[in-house]
Amino acid sequence: MSLILFTLKKLDFMGDPMNFKINKNESFQTVFGGILSLLLYFSFIYFFYSFGENFIFKINPTGYSKIEKYPEDKLGLESNKFLFGVNLKDFGSKLLNFDEYFFLSFSYAKYDFLSEIHIETPLQTISCDKATFNQNIDKGIHNVSNYFCPNLTSLDKESLYGDWDSKESTRIYIKVSICNSDKTQCKDPKEINKKIDKQIILMDFLTTQVDYSITNYEKPLVSKLKLKYVILNTKQFLNEDLRFSKYELKDDRGTVISDETITTTEGMTKTETHFDFRDNMKDPKDWISRRDKFVYWGDISYSNQKVVISRTYTKFFDIIGNVYGMGEIVVFFVMFFYSFYSKIRLNSYLCMRLLYLEEDESIDLKGNKKNLNKNERRKSMNKLDYYFSVPAKKDSEEDNKLKQKGKKTLVLPTS
Repeated sequence: MSLILFTLKKLDFMGDPMNFKINKNESFQTVFGGILSLLLYFSFIYFFYSFGENFIFKINPTGYSKIEKYPEDKLGLESNKFLFGVNLKDFGSKLLNFDEYFFLSFSYAKYDFLSEIHIETPLQTISCDKATFNQNIDKGIHNVSNYFCPNLTSLDKESLYGDWDSKESTRIYIKVSICNSDKTQCKDPKEINKKIDKQIILMDFLTTQVDYSITNYEKPLVSKLKLKYVILNTKQFLNEDLRFSKYELKDDRGTVISDETITTTEGMTKTETHFDFRDNMKDPKDWISRRDKFVYWGDISYSNQKVVISRTYTKFFDIIGNVYGMGEIVVFFVMFFYSFYSKIRLNSYLCMRLLYLEEDESIDLKGNKKNLNKNERRKSMNKLDYYFSVPAKKDSEEDNKLKQKGKKTLVLPTS
């Protein structure tokens, strides 16, 4: 029964509070508590600096990247834009005359896989310095006038789209052969083989590649000219699948609320190379397959998978939330352990002033557990009241008697 009453009593949240002041303060304060409080103040300053450093100096943003597919998306070919350029070099990076070794040609092709229609349009070859470069492209150390590009002027209304799984698709071809397209002119295979035996022939492929740096505040998304190469040899056939993709950056540099800007660009994202052997002494009249006709064949296509990148910098309210959350954890543990020390000091303080408040279940001054019932608590309060009232009256009467007898008496304070 007592356990039930005790439990019900603990559930009471409507009881009147018992408040009293010590030295005009509503809380019992100690030097040790002051030191802990000072340390807590310094910890809050440290937390604010630690969490606010990224906000103040605009560093360490958070972000992610994902690939989203847009089946209807296309890469426009307007304004004779630059996509890629090629040239020949030896292994020491010395520029070679392309016409002395091979024939280079470009073409634009449309495919309809269901009806098996293939329309191919030849493109003129021009120097890449005549192409239109996006102003955001970083050319680096590359001299674009040394490279050959397809002339896309006639393709202002055309675009690159689709892949091998699409009903319709378009692509740009790069063809390298020892003969021209109609085989009316051919290089001497023996002479070409002699030149190739003397040195390694490299075909440099210059294209745009997108570099993303999450820590670069000013220019996180940059399009740069990058160089890749393949080794050309009349004894081998190379088939490369080169794909462009679009990049989209969602950059949130807001201070208090979100302030997002979107930047888009495109660049080469994927390269697949296939290799096969070819008969380099075969007469051009007997050429049948693509492997016979060409030393190199490149397919330039556009992937409808867009790379979406998001970057977000720390906001002011993020700092407040982080500091508040960390502060709550620290204060909780400090208060938890300090409460035991504070209770001991408070009990000592009250005992030294002859005032001791006991709980229903508590430990007396001798260390014994006590459980006072209602009558015992009433007797304890009566004793406390008697101590402060009755002894004072008796001392006052005795002092008066001593004064009447003319004796000198030392009166001690009663507390």
